[in-house]
Amino acid sequence: MHTMEYWKDLFQSIILERGLDYFQNGNVSELKVTDTGYSAIVEGSESYDVEIRINRGSVTDMYCSCPYAEDGTYCKHMAAALFAIDNLKYDSINLMTKQEVRDQKALIKVIDKIPENEIRKIVLDLANENDSLRNYFMIKYSDNVSDEVMTKLKNEVDKIAVNNSDGYGYVNWSNASDFINEMENFLDEKVDILIEKNSLKEAFELTNYVFHCVGNTDIDDSDDETSYIANRCYEYWKQILYKADEAQKQYMHKWFETHQEDYVTDYLGEYIEGFLKDEFCDDKYMREQLKQLDKIIKKYENKTDCGSTYSPYYGCENAIIKRINIMKDLCYSQVEIDKYKKKYRNFSAIRELEIEEYLSKEQYDKAIEVLKESKNIDKDNFNLVLNYSRQLIEIYKRTGNTLEYKKELCYQVFSCQQFDLKYIKMLKVACNNDEWIEYREKILNLRLINSVRFSFLALESLYDKLLYEIIHSGTIDDLDQYENVLSKELPERTRNVYINYVIKEAERVCDRRGYKNLMRYLKKVSKYEGGKIEVEKIANIWKMQYKRRPAMMDELKQAGF
Repeated sequence: MHTMEYWKDLFQSIILERGLDYFQNGNVSELKVTDTGYSAIVEGSESYDVEIRINRGSVTDMYCSCPYAEDGTYCKHMAAALFAIDNLKYDSINLMTKQEVRDQKALIKVIDKIPENEIRKIVLDLANENDSLRNYFMIKYSDNVSDEVMTKLKNEVDKIAVNNSDGYGYVNWSNASDFINEMENFLDEKVDILIEKNSLKEAFELTNYVFHCVGNTDIDDSDDETSYIANRCYEYWKQILYKADEAQKQYMHKWFETHQEDYVTDYLGEYIEGFLKDEFCDDKYMREQLKQLDKIIKKYENKTDCGSTYSPYYGCENAIIKRINIMKDLCYSQVEIDKYKKKYRNFSAIRELEIEEYLSKEQYDKAIEVLKESKNIDKDNFNLVLNYSRQLIEIYKRTGNTLEYKKELCYQVFSCQQFDLKYIKMLKVACNNDEWIEYREKILNLRLINSVRFSFLALESLYDKLLYEIIHSGTIDDLDQYENVLSKELPERTRNVYINYVIKEAERVCDRRGYKNLMRYLKKVSKYEGGKIEVEKIANIWKMQYKRRPAMMDELKQAGF
């Protein structure tokens, strides 16, 4: 069972990416709440029915009518449907199915009829049977959190570790996700309450205990689960520090200072060191950081990239931006900060700050000046130049400078790598027909559009060329992607490409999944004019040629061939 927060863990990364593409391209339709969860139609090479079963906010089962999912494999259509469900941004109540809503309403009616003294007895019995529930009551409704309660809360943490580990204290891969989820639930249920009650000392102590437990548990961390819980602890530390008074801040500061070494194993110790450096507004530490940043910046002073720093919570941070922010925290004057920026204006990050400031003040001429200058200074950095050009396009569009707008669009399309058709389409709109015919031929000779070449050919209705290039440099997935239009414009040739594919693929495949895939393409071919006759010929040949492949013969029979 996976909660709606963790359903992505069920999919391979490439399947997840394709599912996201399907969702973002609007391939998910007819998303409906059912008695057991959700149903949807997802458009792929065909229309596929998808069902997602959800119980108590958790994904319990999934079904898709596509061939890939026939053997129980989770497919991109399921992922697309789940992205669509996520996009609804429903709360936990709305994630309940219709049946669960009805059940809950019925339960509420029954509870309303229970006498108060009986409810008290039921609650007491439940609390005595469930340590976690008892601890919840004790911190939620008691005036103070006693040492005895704190001990029981820590025992609860220890119990989570014991229940998810073997007899030697090792948490294997299959239990790692449950271990981390239970630790997160503990933080969310218990530490949240303590912070709300302003029991900050106890919240801090308990967060540290969870951090220590996870950081010293021997665990198969193949999925990087421990860093997730370390980040959650870091977030709670930030919340506590924000609410703390001066005495509490000093106590926390001392704790972080004295626990930098040997408190947890491996890299998690960097979280303690990072929190001390990044979160406490301590002049001593901030000035020390300036010195460390200056060493990094010095190494790059003759380049346009100023280098970066790394912390496990914040990741990579631009060195000079971080230094400027620390200067502000140390109350440097604006004159001093501006002087520092001017000194290191060769760094692209400084010029990007200038551009951002000019744009916020609608000083477009100055922004254009810096963007043009930066295109030249950073000419060897593809990503920066691409971004500068796109910013110029937006400014020219906003200010109505049609001449420069068109000129910059030409630069963007003919000089920068294109990952979608957005700017190519914008250039087409900006041109007259004769200009566009000339530009189109030029675009077709560009390597910079290779990643969107097939999409461009389809956009321009160059179907003969599209099919030719798919045959000679594409894949069967490319043909599937453009089949809807190619089957209408070039039906016989498209059908024949699929026929050639299944004939060659039959020589290669040797397992049931491969045979199921062949059947899927035979069914596809049969839908074309004359396709049924061709499929019958292929099936008969296979029955003779591959009669010693029982799995293949079985799949042919099941498919009706």
